[in-house]
Amino acid sequence: MTMAEASTGTADGLFERARNGDQEAWTQLYEKCSPKVMRVLRRKLHSPMMRSLYESTDFLSDVWKSLVAKSDRFDFPNADALTSFLAHAASQKVDAEYRRLLADKRQECRKVYIHSEGGRPIESPAMDPTPSEQAVGHEAMENLTRHLPEDLKRVVDLKCSGHSNDEAANETGLHVRKVQRFLQNLYDSRWLKQGR
Repeated sequence: MTMAEASTGTADGLFERARNGDQEAWTQLYEKCSPKVMRVLRRKLHSPMMRSLYESTDFLSDVWKSLVAKSDRFDFPNADALTSFLAHAASQKVDAEYRRLLADKRQECRKVYIHSEGGRPIESPAMDPTPSEQAVGHEAMENLTRHLPEDLKRVVDLKCSGHSNDEAANETGLHVRKVQRFLQNLYDSRWLKQGR
């Protein structure tokens, strides 16, 4: 019997023994399969980002842990078949983790931090109009109300300060329907449609 036949002969049935609880069989499988799986992992972990976070042994232990936990689902005729399976599983785990890290990296640019590095709160941009926007708004309001009677100017002022139609009608002495029609006409006016 040649050396290759002897090693294959000893490997046959080894997984079956390990699956049945033989710790020595698990040790032999680990010693036989792990070096080849480690070579695959070292080739796959070429990214500096991955290398800074993980070592080959992290993925190696993951695939062995998964295999032991689910050993009743598998049947490998020899150690070479098991090695191929473990190498493929380890390669998939590296790929999945790499995709997850890239997705996290993309999400990182969308994060908004509340505090700066100094621990002081970052000033959020104000939602108030800028001075130039305020000036344009005041000028537009003057143009809008320049030719209106005083009671309708007062309705516009009240509505701008947040009052309801009923409140504007009570303040000016106008009927609510007149206030509503006036505001609707103002909204529908050509001047406002151009500004939309």
